[in-house]
Amino acid sequence: MDKGDANYSTLVFKNKAAGLTDETENQTVYSEVKSKKQMTAAPRGEEEQKIIPEVKQEDSGTTAPKAETAAKCSSRVLLVCLGTLCALLVAAIIVLSVKISMDMKNQEETNNNLTNKYKQLTEENNNLLKENERLMNNNTFLTNQTEQLSRERDDLNLILEVILTFDPFPVKTKCPNKKCQLCQDQWILFQGKCYFFFNETDWKTWNESRQFCQNKSADLVVVDNLQEQEFLGNRTKFYHDKWHGFWLGLQRINNTWVWVDGHEDTLGFWESQYDKDYGLLVPEAPPTQSWRPEMLTSLQKFICERKALIWPN
Repeated sequence: MDKGDANYSTLVFKNKAAGLTDETENQTVYSEVKSKKQMTAAPRGEEEQKIIPEVKQEDSGTTAPKAETAAKCSSRVLLVCLGTLCALLVAAIIVLSVKISMDMKNQEETNNNLTNKYKQLTEENNNLLKENERLMNNNTFLTNQTEQLSRERDDLNLILEVILTFDPFPVKTKCPNKKCQLCQDQWILFQGKCYFFFNETDWKTWNESRQFCQNKSADLVVVDNLQEQEFLGNRTKFYHDKWHGFWLGLQRINNTWVWVDGHEDTLGFWESQYDKDYGLLVPEAPPTQSWRPEMLTSLQKFICERKALIWPN
């Protein structure tokens, strides 16, 4: 073989790692084999050839860069996705922060408005309370005035009623110096009424006593309660004997004791009951046992009663 000759051979390698990519693929590797004559004394025919192979092989390691490249690509995609996600999160946080800030601002404005409204309503309520108090004071004042006017009206009606009982009205006697008195001279005031106790020596019958009282625009006394009975008992004194006393305006009609003003007696302060028809007050007797029946013609002292001209305040 000449120096410049080249021998070609075909080598077939089974790549174990290739099974990862293609299990059936066989790779063909071409190599150039050059023989080099030994510069020895050996015979030409027995030239030793030294074959130095130059093998270019694509072995199983050729798939690793591809996997590494794919991994790098995947990492880049993942990093891009993570970056995008982070950017979205940051944007979402910014948007939420802005919204929360706006909501807080709106809430603060709402709170301020409600606070101002509350202050306004509180002030209006205080004003209404003051106005209500003022109106209540005015109402109390007007009520007092009304009551005072009512009392004055009642007093005037009472005065008129008393005046109408006189015919004519004794102005000089009842109202000396143009100032009317509650009771005339020698009359005693008690619970809005005037009482006259007849203590003269010319005693009178029941009818005569009543006529005497009527001439003075009064009548024989009518006892309305225990207090009045006690008042009369304290103003009368024992005289002559136990059968004498003071005529009352009480008489028996159809077996019923009736006062001169027309109402039936319900007190019954009797000392004893006799077959007589006119009531007599026995002096210095217990208040609830101080009445005794007497004959019409019996001569006794008596008590007159009339309303006072003005009810004392």
